[in-house]
Amino acid sequence: IYDYLRLLYARIGKPACPVCGKPVTSQSAQQIVDRLMKQGDGAKVVVLAPIVRGRKGEYRKELADLLKDGFTRVRIDGQLHELADAGALKLDKKRVHDIDVVVDRLVVRDGGRQRVADSVELALKKGEGLVRLQYPEAGSEELLSERLSCVDCGISLPELEPRTFSFNSPQGACPTCSGLGQLARFDLDLVVPDHSLSLKDGAVAPWASKSVWFGPVLESLAKHYKVSMTTPWKSLPAKFRDVVLNGSGDEEIKVVFKGNDSSYKFTKTFEGVMPSLERRLKETEAESVRESLAEYQRQRPCPDCAGARLRKEARVVRIGGVAIHELTGRSVRECGEFFRGVELDTREREIAERILKEINDRLGFLDAVGLEYLTLDRGAATLSGGEGQRIRLATQIGSSLVGEIGRAHV
Repeated sequence: IYDYLRLLYARIGKPACPVCGKPVTSQSAQQIVDRLMKQGDGAKVVVLAPIVRGRKGEYRKELADLLKDGFTRVRIDGQLHELADAGALKLDKKRVHDIDVVVDRLVVRDGGRQRVADSVELALKKGEGLVRLQYPEAGSEELLSERLSCVDCGISLPELEPRTFSFNSPQGACPTCSGLGQLARFDLDLVVPDHSLSLKDGAVAPWASKSVWFGPVLESLAKHYKVSMTTPWKSLPAKFRDVVLNGSGDEEIKVVFKGNDSSYKFTKTFEGVMPSLERRLKETEAESVRESLAEYQRQRPCPDCAGARLRKEARVVRIGGVAIHELTGRSVRECGEFFRGVELDTREREIAERILKEINDRLGFLDAVGLEYLTLDRGAATLSGGEGQRIRLATQIGSSLVGEIGRAHV
């Protein structure tokens, strides 16, 4: 089912900007021309190409190049200027500027489509895929993109493909968790499992067996903060427990280390138990060390994708207001209800018709064998034996295999 969902979202999904969340669309030059021609006979339009958008600088060379290319007018920070006078313009290089070159001033006519098309194509070329259309009579303007990009944030998005929604693909997987949806994190309840123990008795489990080095460090830390090594962990001041776990920050601790025949002192900041464990895990290449540190870790949802396993660019694509990871979090029956009620326009319906048929058929098979309560993102390892058998039965029903259903039922 998920393979068909990926295909569906790649074909009719509506992307949004991963930063601001606004809908993102792309329009071909032909579509932009059609948009202009619909303004009606006699409508006035100014076609501009954005050259600079929200950047600092003087831009003398850029203005001079535009003049050489034959352009005559430019709009700088909302004000029109003749490019012939651009040499006299002194832009503050410390301020943010917007510069649009005027490509053409048009009056929409039935026979003037070719001129409109030429102007739009030139503007898209100069504006690197962007064109600004100004409507003087209405006092409004709009910025359109030829590519899939957010005109406000300046972020370009890749074209939607089925692999964009695959957590097994580099193009779709969350880069933080590599598409797993979870990360192993050091857990406080495993690092300090028994709060009745003192630091001397080994309250900090990863350091309990390494008292030759960490014992003196903790003793020096306790002495610095004037607490006892024999006080149970749960009775220690909250501030001191935080220092033990997360470090002393910029505050330096005087550590005294005594050997059999000698001793030495040094002063440094205390790293903290949790950062120390993270660093050791990152730096070590020994599998035995990794295994020993894994005892103090638990799987936690990825902080970036919250378990969705997909990149943010994929998580903001929606159909009927629902993203693909939100849809797979619903039960089989809820997904069936969603697809039966989703509103699509004529074009989307034509594109999605066959894909939706395959999805609805498969959802129907799962519902028919009594698995309507399962969510589509349910892990295979969490299924019972009976649920696994019914899934195989639904698969065989969908395959229309003669003679297989009876054996599967048995």
